[in-house]
Amino acid sequence: MKLARSLSRSAIPEFLLRILPKYVAILPKARANDRYSKPGKVGYRDLDIALIDANSSIDIIEIRRLFDEVLLSRTSYRDN
Repeated sequence: MKLARSLSRSAIPEFLLRILPKYVAILPKARANDRYSKPGKVGYRDLDIALIDANSSIDIIEIRRLFDEVLLSRTSYRDN
């Protein structure tokens, strides 16, 4: 599964720059401050891909791995 994730990290940025001209830069494996997970402490989150457009806005893409049981899970996930 790590191979698929690393391949998608390298293939997606190049693909996005070609089909979405509004983005001027793509930062794979970007790091961002996280001030919301633990109030009062500053932590960091590693982002898979950060897209920066011409207006300096940032869009974030997170690549997640699939569960073994995609449609129905026997255990609760995020209290659902």
